[in-house]
Amino acid sequence: MKQADAEARRREVVVSAGESVLGMFLGRRSIRSASTALSKYRQKTAAEMRARGAAESVEALQKDIDEIKDELQNETAAITARWDDVAKAFEDVLKPNRSDIEVEMITLAWT
Repeated sequence: MKQADAEARRREVVVSAGESVLGMFLGRRSIRSASTALSKYRQKTAAEMRARGAAESVEALQKDIDEIKDELQNETAAITARWDDVAKAFEDVLKPNRSDIEVEMITLAWT
């Protein structure tokens, strides 16, 4: 969007400067046309600076996103490894056998 704005401003500067030069050669010398050309140039420069700033912001944010994704993957791997060890320890301790089960009472609830 900002690049399109900068491109449009660039075209306006060219057209305005062309009108000013043509007006000087045809004898319609006007200070207003020169100031319009300068105003268009200023607007074009400002639009280009905004577009450049937006592109730099996008690059910086993308770099931050990539860093955060890497950090998340590293932390996820560390957490997964730590809890896998804990889960293995529980699996070794808790291995029930059918002989360890005794039924003492059977109850039926009705509502």
